[in-house]
Amino acid sequence: MTSPRRFEQDLPALLGDLYLAGIPDYRDDLVRQTAAIRQRPAWIFPERWLPMDLATRRLPFAAVPLRVLIVLALILILAAAAVLFTVGSRHPVPPPFGPAANGFIIGSTGGDIVVRDTATGESRPLIGGADSDTEPGASPDGMLVGFTRTVGDNQYLTIANIDGTNVRRVLDAPLVDAWAQWAPDSRHLGVITRVNRRLEFHLVSTEGGPETLAGMGDLVPIEFQFRPPDGREMVVRAADRGLVDLYLMNVDGTNPRKLGLGRNSGFPSDMDLQGASWNPTGAQLAYNVADRDGLSGMDRFRVHVLSFETMRDVEYPAPADPDIRQAWPMWSPDGTKILVQRFTKDDGWLAILPADGSSAVREVGPHVPFDDDTRMDEGWSPDGKIILLRFDDDHFYAIDVATGQMTPVTWPVDRIPDWRRVAP
Repeated sequence: MTSPRRFEQDLPALLGDLYLAGIPDYRDDLVRQTAAIRQRPAWIFPERWLPMDLATRRLPFAAVPLRVLIVLALILILAAAAVLFTVGSRHPVPPPFGPAANGFIIGSTGGDIVVRDTATGESRPLIGGADSDTEPGASPDGMLVGFTRTVGDNQYLTIANIDGTNVRRVLDAPLVDAWAQWAPDSRHLGVITRVNRRLEFHLVSTEGGPETLAGMGDLVPIEFQFRPPDGREMVVRAADRGLVDLYLMNVDGTNPRKLGLGRNSGFPSDMDLQGASWNPTGAQLAYNVADRDGLSGMDRFRVHVLSFETMRDVEYPAPADPDIRQAWPMWSPDGTKILVQRFTKDDGWLAILPADGSSAVREVGPHVPFDDDTRMDEGWSPDGKIILLRFDDDHFYAIDVATGQMTPVTWPVDRIPDWRRVAP
């Protein structure tokens, strides 16, 4: 499921909330370039489910009559048979992190949720009706689907079982300037939405449980990503009196730690530190940096990676040509590669960076011309073998990672679709 609102849609409101300084001369040129380059859907990040802790205790021993032992043995046999039946009949879920098998692909078109077994297969309806349903995304365990439902003039965060049944609203407040994502446990969703003219982070239950409002003090949250492997922490892109930085904190807003990555020099603060993406272990964080090249004096976007064990922040390999921007990092499911967008003011394409820098950067997919109204979105398949790349419906491809072969996709979906994760 994608975030109901994107950066470029939120720009007027965010500028009012965040930006206090004067406007630099090169802002118009920069906005024109970034208008065509979109943040990837929030719902397709490789988040998973929380591990369950099992506890046992030792019971005191006492002599038991033989008849009682026989009855207990029969009960245990019946219980074991019931467990085997239940486990055998329940749909297995994928492991918490790492590659998974590819399930069906889920998208929206004409206000309905539709699915395909492959990118080039036949579409079939999943959720229809009079209301407009858009931006779907499967839960990390593959058992639920979240989406945005428009009722009248309002949008609401909605979920259903993965077969389209039991549709229900999980947040009573309408979505306004919202950013949403599945929690790793698949039993909660995190959402930033505007309430009483202020952006707030809410953790909502898919099972009717209590809702948590994160107390962040003066911080204004803009985007967030749950941290692997357990989702008990998250990185939040937030503004503090107009200055943007990344903060690591608990999901209830406690223990906030400013990472001190914000440059806030020259560029408007609303353009810096976007695209945060965790590697599968939660040990490294990739993100965008917006700055000005010291030698050429040109404005640019670059990808940085922060390693939390050492707190070392490095810029990843970028094109030698400063006119080529590089942004929107996305880790592969196995954590060995980082997919990025490369673009100029006239066209865009993709490149794969080795996560450890051990091999050369490889460009994949076509170079596609675009203008200010073109959307560029991409995403990994759960097994990490296919990349979906979409420049609106005019240029939509499934790219084989190993060979680079591109297969055109004909599917008039509203946004790039999501891929359901299933157990290998």
